[in-house]
Amino acid sequence: MRPFHLLGLAVIACSLGCGYSTARVHGTVKHKGELVTDATIMLLTIDNQVYRADLDGSGSYVIEGVPQGSVRVAIQQALPAVAPRPDPPAFQRDRKTTDSGEVITDDRPPRATSPPGTPRIPENLADAAKSGLSFELNKPDFEWSIDIP
Repeated sequence: MRPFHLLGLAVIACSLGCGYSTARVHGTVKHKGELVTDATIMLLTIDNQVYRADLDGSGSYVIEGVPQGSVRVAIQQALPAVAPRPDPPAFQRDRKTTDSGEVITDDRPPRATSPPGTPRIPENLADAAKSGLSFELNKPDFEWSIDIP
């Protein structure tokens, strides 16, 4: 029974003293030279945790407390905004009548649209396993910026 007690003490000691050094990661994200502002950057770290930050109006981000080591990156763009449906009276005014007197309405939902000038990044970047983006975090203050081709 004694070896199990020693093993338990070793696990507790390691959990207290064998932690990862952490870092501050910051940078900017661009797509073909244009700043990306409507996206979230996610860092998948050596401790199998995800650290995330929304990009601000200048395409920048800051993430504190990221464990040092190998980091895989995903960038997920926000979904485009959907225009609200018109009020029923306005919708009824848009009805069309065929030659035979049949009333036709367009019941399709509105299409999603991106704001003008918003670059759309490739969808494969939303998955850290498929994005191909990674870096080795080895400094307490680390800058990682990217211009996605």
